[in-house]
Amino acid sequence: MSKSKIGILVILLLVLTPLFSQGIDLDEVNAQEDFRWGVIAYNRANYNDAIRSFERALSLRPDNLLYQEWLGNALFRSGFVSAAEEVWAAVLQRKSDPLLSSRLEIQQLRSGLGQELFRPDKYIVVGILDGAGEEGRLFLRPSSVFPLPDGGFLAAAFGSNEILSFDVNGAIRDRYTGGLNKLASPFDMLRTPEGAVFISEYNGNRIARTDDRGLSYERFGSRGRGEGQFLGPQYMALDEAGYLYITDIGNRRVTKMDQQGRFILSFGDRRQGRFPGLKEPTGIAVQGSRIYVADALAGVIQVFDTSGNYLSTLAEGLLSRPEGLSSGAPGELILADDNKIYSFDIGMEQVSVLADLSRATAKVLKAVRDRNGNILAADFNSSRISFLSDVSQVYTGLSVRIDRITTENFPRVMVDLAVEDPLGNPIVGLNERNFIITELSDRRHSPDSHKLLFRGNLSGALHGALVVDRDPSMASRADDIRGTVTSLAAQFSGTSSFRVVSGSQVPLVSAPSGSALPTLIRAAQGEPADRTTAGRLDLAVRLAAGEIISGRGHKAIFYLTDGKLGPDAFAGYSLLDLTRYLQANGIRFYVLSFVPEDRIAPELTYLAEETGAGAVFLFRPQGLQGFFDQVVSVPDGTYTLEYNSLVDGDFGRLYIPFQAEVILYNRSGREKSGYFAPARY
Repeated sequence: MSKSKIGILVILLLVLTPLFSQGIDLDEVNAQEDFRWGVIAYNRANYNDAIRSFERALSLRPDNLLYQEWLGNALFRSGFVSAAEEVWAAVLQRKSDPLLSSRLEIQQLRSGLGQELFRPDKYIVVGILDGAGEEGRLFLRPSSVFPLPDGGFLAAAFGSNEILSFDVNGAIRDRYTGGLNKLASPFDMLRTPEGAVFISEYNGNRIARTDDRGLSYERFGSRGRGEGQFLGPQYMALDEAGYLYITDIGNRRVTKMDQQGRFILSFGDRRQGRFPGLKEPTGIAVQGSRIYVADALAGVIQVFDTSGNYLSTLAEGLLSRPEGLSSGAPGELILADDNKIYSFDIGMEQVSVLADLSRATAKVLKAVRDRNGNILAADFNSSRISFLSDVSQVYTGLSVRIDRITTENFPRVMVDLAVEDPLGNPIVGLNERNFIITELSDRRHSPDSHKLLFRGNLSGALHGALVVDRDPSMASRADDIRGTVTSLAAQFSGTSSFRVVSGSQVPLVSAPSGSALPTLIRAAQGEPADRTTAGRLDLAVRLAAGEIISGRGHKAIFYLTDGKLGPDAFAGYSLLDLTRYLQANGIRFYVLSFVPEDRIAPELTYLAEETGAGAVFLFRPQGLQGFFDQVVSVPDGTYTLEYNSLVDGDFGRLYIPFQAEVILYNRSGREKSGYFAPARY
């Protein structure tokens, strides 16, 4: 062998020998692979598989805090909330993590007595819309505000003769000016559930009706003292039957009309026996069969029934000059009185100050709660609309829950998340400007732009699973089951989905999504169990939840039952674990019962109430009429974002941390998650 070849061999041996001597840490490699599969399973909503993968990774690397945190995430989403809290607390003992600490605090607030003990009692200004600001006039002298289901609101601009529509951030979406016949000093407005908008025109002495885009107008009423005539119509309210109530300050009365402008009756004069008569009727609100009318001159609230009969006088000696009234929680009225906004407890007849705006404004005419729990206040003299939030929630911030990250089309990434207040109430109406997304790998990456593909509150989509009780008592219900399934299935179309799950000892999906109606009916009727093989509600609910958990939009389980529970109903998962599993994944549990509510097992009632749903007696006069509308009208604070990742996924081997921040006025919330790009070979 030549000297040159010998020299090359010596060099190769010197270079390669240290490499082989170092070896490969197989435990580290296997731990990383188990972690990768755990993250992938989590983002596919396979939480039990994720738990097993994270536990295997931790068996190899028990001190890895990232693995521990993800195990807590998977335990939480699988319903084992106490175990998740313990894991997160252990992580926080070893490192400071503000996001994880905030998540744990919010969860402990929701798990304990926070919901029951929390009562908003003080609001502060978090934002102001200045209608006559330095950047140009937006509107003048707002006299009223009205909350919209999408988180936005309407405002009546008395001074600039228009109705304005704002989004959740206070950006103007539209202006209603009245068409060819311009609005004459609009004072108040309201929107019906069907989308009609009614406007009181103070100087026009009439009521205008338009659609929810202000494109066509009808008017009714005229100046005068006769039936259906007005002398300065101001505030309006709508009862459950759809009738309008309008306070008429010049005639010192309230006029009731239908939505076509037909006069029904008027009330409030002194002809009603012991009632002294309205002196200066201003605000008006309806709760149930009671009509509440503020009398600014008398400083009281007068109460009538829907036929105009005087019932009682409230708040004597407690108010100065009450103006606009609006309904808050059941049994609560929110009223504007000069510079203050009050909460009035009807049952206790107690007034408490929600906000004192004496330094910031001159005259508040109307205050309402919006769909996200904030208070909107129309400041007439200062031409401002103020946004107020509960002081405790301002400092607690918003809660963000990242449900899953989808990467099949990487570098396009889709993120499903939910935004809530600290108590779990959804925040609706957000748009792209409310979200900031960041990827954190070797350095911070903020994608150039992101799109908001889905807003749960606007979609109307419902992903439902019907779980059928297999108690022997259901054997005689074949015809009733057929009718119920037919009624339910008729409501699912388009982006919605519906399937049937058997609630037997070994639950199964007996009719998957997309099944024809006859298949759904046969699956629901099924074969009843005998007394020795009573159904497993816990397994059936978890199976049903797994079928709908990845759906975008409303998610609901409907339990069709005679109200009974077998001895094995919660043999595998406790009632508390099952409840928390549904809560953690935004799934509501409805009881559809063939027996009255007082004969339903209390465990079923608990599960329904704690998930934000309820029980329905199928033989009530209206049956399921209107039920579906109630289900899909529940506020939904889920969103889907899409963006183009700037990170190199390293052929699917790189863990990419992700963070989402939500900002609304001066409130914000952040959450973190992560993902792996698809494996590339």
